[in-house]
Amino acid sequence: MQLPEPYPLKSKGLALIVRIACGKDHAAAITRGGLLYVWGKGYSGQLGLNDRNDRNVPTLLAFKYPHADRDVVSRVACGDEHTVVITKSGRACSFGKGSHGRLGLGDNKDRLAPRWISLTETLNTSTGAYKVELRAFDVAAGSTSTTILCRRRC
Repeated sequence: MQLPEPYPLKSKGLALIVRIACGKDHAAAITRGGLLYVWGKGYSGQLGLNDRNDRNVPTLLAFKYPHADRDVVSRVACGDEHTVVITKSGRACSFGKGSHGRLGLGDNKDRLAPRWISLTETLNTSTGAYKVELRAFDVAAGSTSTTILCRRRC
């Protein structure tokens, strides 16, 4: 039995890829300009395109940044059925299958479009407790989990 040979895939608009991530049935790539392209199976919303449809070619995922007029994607991680994104400004969002709390949104709901994750830490001091905003700088995704590395914002 002869296996098919891999071959390069050219896709219009998908140039100068600097990062790529692969999940069970989907993938994501970041361009040099910080744009995110997604493709593959979309049955749990893991493509973030506000539907559950599959995409056979890389498709631009346009973000609405509530925290800034302009931001760019710097990191991406794909789990089995979810995707997590970090922006250059240190914000994080997730989408796809939400079971086991893997999206970091405080529930188990699936999300078909990117939802911003609240990144805060409670500090207890002698004068009381207060919340500190965190800045994400890297991300990893397991089959049903997500880990985001953060620093305190100064």
